[in-house]
Amino acid sequence: MEAVSSRRKRLAVGNLEDYEPISFLGKGGFGSVVEARHRATGQTVAIKRLVGNPGQGGQRSAVMREKSFLEA
Repeated sequence: MEAVSSRRKRLAVGNLEDYEPISFLGKGGFGSVVEARHRATGQTVAIKRLVGNPGQGGQRSAVMREKSFLEA
């Protein structure tokens, strides 16, 4: 019996210029989310752009935690 991996396939994000924004999806405490299409493959994705200066006033750990959640 083969073991089935529960890990999702990771994609190389590349450069933001590789994506064409389609629509605005929402805004939160750390940034905004847009729906975008990869120019070469046509794949539709959601991109969250983090805003602010993560080095100010203890916000760095919160932003890094958000980044870890997004990577997972």
